[in-house]
Amino acid sequence: MWGKSLAGLARSDPSWGSKWKAIRQRELSRTGGRCDICGSNGFIVHEKWDYGEKGLVQRLNGFEVTCENCSLVHHIGRASVTGQEERALDHLKKVNGLTDEEANTLVEKAFSTWNWRSQLKWNIELTWLKMRRADYGLSEKDVDEAEVLLRSLEWRGR
Repeated sequence: MWGKSLAGLARSDPSWGSKWKAIRQRELSRTGGRCDICGSNGFIVHEKWDYGEKGLVQRLNGFEVTCENCSLVHHIGRASVTGQEERALDHLKKVNGLTDEEANTLVEKAFSTWNWRSQLKWNIELTWLKMRRADYGLSEKDVDEAEVLLRSLEWRGR
């Protein structure tokens, strides 16, 4: 599902730009601009997804505000490609009280899961957002359109 996100949709579809901005503003307001994970200044809004292996369904289950370092941990693959893997690992260890070995094992497991999931084609479900659409100033039609648009984005599997 890499590349299929509401934030990505906002970048590729002008009609979703203002909707994502409203979601982002609500989440930043909810946290007072603090990272949900470590409490430092947060300004990046991540989508939280569950992956149901039965039926291969990727379900949105919330949003999370993160700081730049926690975002690097979320995107450890990108961090390693951009030369920031050590920074991400240091933050992961600090926030979670992990040893080098524990952090490396956790990252290896994440890459293994990502690799397996990347071989499959997932279906998107935005029921969580649909149930909370009024909180974000969205209509049911907005959420339905987002599901359709996300499904139409090119799948960037491996």
